[in-house]
Amino acid sequence: VLFENGNNSPLTLEVVDMTGNVLLTETLTNGSKYSLNVSSYVSGTYTVVIRSESGIQTRQLSVVK
Repeated sequence: VLFENGNNSPLTLEVVDMTGNVLLTETLTNGSKYSLNVSSYVSGTYTVVIRSESGIQTRQLSVVK
């Protein structure tokens, strides 16, 4: 999964499992790209939380092996 920060402010990216455990936290600076490697994740549904100065967005990520 590829994330790209096109904003002028940093973003914080979190991956949270269904039990609420934060598996990953990354900060993306402006203009940066981040590739999320999910190969070590077990099959299931995860929540990706993207925080910026303008707000919070969430997306569901399904991993199927």
